[in-house]
Amino acid sequence: MTKLTVDLEDLKPLIKQAQDTKGNIEQLYNQSKIYLSIARSDSNMAETYYRNSKTQLDTIVNVLQTTYNALMGL
Repeated sequence: MTKLTVDLEDLKPLIKQAQDTKGNIEQLYNQSKIYLSIARSDSNMAETYYRNSKTQLDTIVNVLQTTYNALMGL
């Protein structure tokens, strides 16, 4: 078994970045929900708001994939 020693001070920037990323994802998700809500209520603009929502969700997926890849690279 391999032991890993980590100085907790070294993790503080990563923790801050993770908290910022979480906040950004929550904001994108909430915006996506708003776009979908508007799309449901305004049939004339439904396609536009659906695309906006999909863009926000695609961004979330990309952020999560990038984070996963970075963690796997550690």
